[in-house]
Amino acid sequence: MACCGSGPLRGSLLACGLKVYQLCDNVSQYFFFDELHPTEKANYQFAKLMWDGSPKIVKPYNLKTLFKK
Repeated sequence: MACCGSGPLRGSLLACGLKVYQLCDNVSQYFFFDELHPTEKANYQFAKLMWDGSPKIVKPYNLKTLFKK
């Protein structure tokens, strides 16, 4: 479910510019702000995976390993 939008999952495209949208009370509890934009929490998770994710996720090296070399 998105934080901002309309429809059953509040993710309808461009709904946040209309008066029919709903906005969540706590953005940090959501992965997506709207249909296209991840929240700060989601971006943090992406950055953490890029920094020290396993080789199954980040190939051939994560950033932490790359900066050590």
